[in-house]
Amino acid sequence: MKRFLKRDSSVQQICYTVFDELGNELYYAVNDSPYNFHNYEISDLNNNKLCTVHCLPLPVFYAYNIFDGKDRIKLIFNKNPSIPLISFFGISWRFSGDVLTKNYEIIDTDNTVLLSHRCCWTGGIDSYEIEIFDEPREILLLASTICIDKIQTADSKLLQTV
Repeated sequence: MKRFLKRDSSVQQICYTVFDELGNELYYAVNDSPYNFHNYEISDLNNNKLCTVHCLPLPVFYAYNIFDGKDRIKLIFNKNPSIPLISFFGISWRFSGDVLTKNYEIIDTDNTVLLSHRCCWTGGIDSYEIEIFDEPREILLLASTICIDKIQTADSKLLQTV
């Protein structure tokens, strides 16, 4: 299934909105604290919390704890270029691609592509096209994608909306 992820630069606590192929809003990623850019919750249109994400931003890496009510996984972003960039723990996923260009895939151990993430400029609106191939884990995959997108925008002052 195809989804579109758009970063929200408004003053509200919504940091990302997820749309379907027809442009209908499906989910919101909402900052749960105005003081920590990395912690957020994913909720549906009725404000039902579907997933929580907590981050420990350290000088050498970011550690994201993602919990959707039944599964808990960790996403580690290592800032050291000599060690793999992104690793998953608690689940058999691996990252393949480029964080800087935001063109990447999340792959299972049997080399099945679970998610494909690409830049997309449709109708003058910049967003990211996400193809999800594992529907039961849609929310965990979306949360992982938002973590990866937040890594680049949180560290780079040039990419932050003012």
